[in-house]
Amino acid sequence: MYDIGIIALNDKVIIVSKMLNKEENLYYSNIFTSNIENKQELLNMMSGSNNIYVYMLFFATIFIYMFAVYFASNLVDAMVLGALGYIFARIVKLRLKFKATFNMGVYALTLPILLNLVYIVVNTFTGFKINYFQWMYTTISYIYVAVAILMIKTELINQKIQLIKIKQIQEEVAKEREEEERQKENNREEKKEKEKEEKEDKKQSGEEPEGSNA
Repeated sequence: MYDIGIIALNDKVIIVSKMLNKEENLYYSNIFTSNIENKQELLNMMSGSNNIYVYMLFFATIFIYMFAVYFASNLVDAMVLGALGYIFARIVKLRLKFKATFNMGVYALTLPILLNLVYIVVNTFTGFKINYFQWMYTTISYIYVAVAILMIKTELINQKIQLIKIKQIQEEVAKEREEEERQKENNREEKKEKEKEEKEDKKQSGEEPEGSNA
């Protein structure tokens, strides 16, 4: 009937949590530095004058253990997201390394983790529940990775289009320069032809040529 609980048995503690999706067993001998091997010895220590330190040590151990398990779970989720992102990138014909898609998976899990933390706090203090929240939690990360890959694909396409336009403009500018050079060359040739014709006309009319040829 409970989402989370701690059961103290004779030789170990069982942690039950929906977040972990399984039961975790912690033996007393692995939790405490003292020689506590059964439930009665644990109760005797907790009922003594230093029970505050016992509580602090116990919950610190539980916190560290739960954090390690949760961190490992999220790391596995990030690797799965990275692998799926790598496959999806190949499908859309985008060459990405697994390191890049793994980083996307880590970023994709950031928002869902924060939302899950808020949901746990709200659910703990108010009892408010959202049906299929875990599905929503997972779907957000997958959508994030897919959208990020599509955005990268779109950006690359836009860059290619811009490069094609720039190349076309460069080709047009080069053609215009060639045309200008040809026009100048034609003008020079026409000028030379004109000067040559004028000289021939002057010779035919009996006029002396100007300059050094006079």
